[in-house]
Amino acid sequence: MSLIEQLPDIVKDGKREAKEILDAIKSGQILPLQTNEIIVPNKEAYGLFSGTIKDMPHKDTIENKLIHGDNLLIMQSLLADGYANKIDLIYIDPPFDSKADYKVKLNLPKSKVDKLPNTIEQFAYSDIWSGGTASYLRWIYPRLYLMRELLSDTGSIYVHIDWHVGHYLKILLDEIFGRENFLNEIIWGYRRWSAKAKGFQKSHDIIFYYSKTKNFLWNDVFEAYADNGAHFTNEDENGEYRWQYLNGKKYKLYKQEGTRAKDWWDDISYINSMAKERLGYTTQKPEKLLERIIKASSNKNSIVADFFGGSGTTAVVANRLGRKWISSDIGKPSVMIQQKRFVDNDAQAFLYQTVGEYNLHPSKYKQQDFNFIRETIFKLYGTKEIESIREFATKKDSLVYVVNFKQKLTVPRLQHLLTQKDNFMGKKFKKLVILAWDYSDEVNEFIHKNSKSIEALLIPDSLIAELKKNGFEKLIKSNKIRFTSLQKLSIKPIERSKSNTKDKELITIALDSYTFTSSDALPLNDKDKIKVQELLKKDSLGLLEYWSIDIDYDGTVFKSCWQDFREYDMIDKDEFHVIKKTTLEVEKKNKRVVCIKAIDIFGLESMVIKEIRDE
Repeated sequence: MSLIEQLPDIVKDGKREAKEILDAIKSGQILPLQTNEIIVPNKEAYGLFSGTIKDMPHKDTIENKLIHGDNLLIMQSLLADGYANKIDLIYIDPPFDSKADYKVKLNLPKSKVDKLPNTIEQFAYSDIWSGGTASYLRWIYPRLYLMRELLSDTGSIYVHIDWHVGHYLKILLDEIFGRENFLNEIIWGYRRWSAKAKGFQKSHDIIFYYSKTKNFLWNDVFEAYADNGAHFTNEDENGEYRWQYLNGKKYKLYKQEGTRAKDWWDDISYINSMAKERLGYTTQKPEKLLERIIKASSNKNSIVADFFGGSGTTAVVANRLGRKWISSDIGKPSVMIQQKRFVDNDAQAFLYQTVGEYNLHPSKYKQQDFNFIRETIFKLYGTKEIESIREFATKKDSLVYVVNFKQKLTVPRLQHLLTQKDNFMGKKFKKLVILAWDYSDEVNEFIHKNSKSIEALLIPDSLIAELKKNGFEKLIKSNKIRFTSLQKLSIKPIERSKSNTKDKELITIALDSYTFTSSDALPLNDKDKIKVQELLKKDSLGLLEYWSIDIDYDGTVFKSCWQDFREYDMIDKDEFHVIKKTTLEVEKKNKRVVCIKAIDIFGLESMVIKEIRDE
């Protein structure tokens, strides 16, 4: 069946899926967004402002959001949280190339490695194109439908696309937003090098611009004159001008005012390799492009959203122009790049949130479900069954154990498992492999001290959601679930000293080391694993991408009041390392709990929690 013949079913199925979601929202079945962090951008400074801490706003007063997860689930949660008819502008730049390479280049001191996509990214991108363009259209229809629900009555949407699917996508947009609300097909023309091929060089993208209603928000925007204003031959205290005649009246037209922007934009160039704003993110768009769109279709304090956030350009520009913003992406590399960019641009405070389903802890399930889940985990890890014994499995010369989600893994339990490893059914195994969703600090410490005999791996948070979504057989066949290594961040003892400011004190926090229990579990090819293993031996902190501090951790939400990241080299002139030490001036207290969070180049998080008190 041709794609044209499939379109009625695509629309029908997409509309049904969207309406089922809206019904689920009305009945209260949608999981809320989970707030993982409150981030007040405050990168390491030098000179007079070194060590300064900004005021921490209350969570309920923060309206900007960076959200990690599937945007279909994110939009459901936003609608359930009262965002229906609240967003004035949505800009999206969805994936539109089925042959795109979703590897991410990671820079290490003196080398580079290619990070493979993680579990959620793998499923997301493969599912989009599994049935060609038809499956892409099925995937995007309910998302566009929910975007319309989120738009205010004066709101509008800009959909950035190219020749791959643009002509089919417009049919869906006409169906969802109405042909009568189609405003412009904007052509963004640019110059860039391309490989020699038959036919004309492809050098433009398409941006479809729709409003929700006829009463849409609009501000005139201007572009420079095509001839660069060569005919502006007069000049006064306000600048260069020429005489203009309108309705028989003569007035001055100034050069800097420009001309009203047309629907073909060739005055905004593609980001060149030397541009200051360039981040090396494949789909990054120029800030000037988003600036024109945001100025035209939103006002100060409007909410601007981008559900394919990418490198965070939409949110960065919205923040600079005084708008509130929501930016989301399913890719962990994207979220990390955005987080660093917002900090680097000294953005307003924002919430870092995740979708409930991707962090749905398996402990919510019944004990009888665990047997099935354990069997799935064993098969995903590639183990061999042991006849009549369900609790253990084997893989080469390792004994493999999955921690029951209804029980807590303790050090005594680990010690007992180690004795079983040495004499299990009359056989001695070289290693004990532990698979668990989380590990306590005490257990983590024990595992790292016994890393020669224990390999501890983390089961991905997304496993249950993927099992529900794809089913047992598809999940097993995919071979795309990745178990990640258990990592450990160590810091040096926190130092306290007097401050020259009344009722303040100085605390000094210094990183010590960073380790994995197994680099074999990292999402790398064998060649790159060797590079990482060498780096772990010589320079383990070289793997850290970002670290931040909560000076008064309450044990629930991490409140990031200070941050540093690798590419920010204003302090130590070293773009491949975070700074290892900082001193902060804080309110003097008899006792406080300090939490340090680090994220490595693979997106894996580690935390250290320390209580400090007067002696």
